[in-house]
Amino acid sequence: MQKTYKTNRLIISQVQLTDTEALMAVFEDRQIELLSGLLLPSNPIQRYMAFQMMCSKPYIYVMRQLASNELVGVVGFYPCYLRDEMPAIDDREIGYALKKDQWNQGLMTEACGPLVQDFIADDPQHTVHANVLPRNFRSIRVLQKNGFDVTPAPNYLTVDDDEEKIHLQRGAQK
Repeated sequence: MQKTYKTNRLIISQVQLTDTEALMAVFEDRQIELLSGLLLPSNPIQRYMAFQMMCSKPYIYVMRQLASNELVGVVGFYPCYLRDEMPAIDDREIGYALKKDQWNQGLMTEACGPLVQDFIADDPQHTVHANVLPRNFRSIRVLQKNGFDVTPAPNYLTVDDDEEKIHLQRGAQK
């Protein structure tokens, strides 16, 4: 995958440590944190450290408005794990969050498009997974617009069974 992508309205780039505070601001809204599925610490120091760790991961991208350069969201291609806890080399789980004042503008659909396309195009065996809360209609629609289909979670992956989620995927069917 590339380090930077440009769309009609966004610059999407790999996260940097300097993005820590702006990224934290995206998750100040508790609803966004819950919908994203991230389990973030409530202790301010631990929370800051968690965001610093997030900002050191090469598979996390931030979204900035092209016109203002404001950080408005994040998209991650998180590693998936096999049942024996080894990483699944060809599989990633997509996760994302967008500031609430940016909702309903098609920005997340616009951001996910080139990222998913590039990951899939890199190798025909690649698969991108998503596990979405059933009440998160916006997220399901973003994924469907980007070519994801509702499917059962594959047996070879470890799946979080804490809450009933809808599994969607795009790429190689294994």
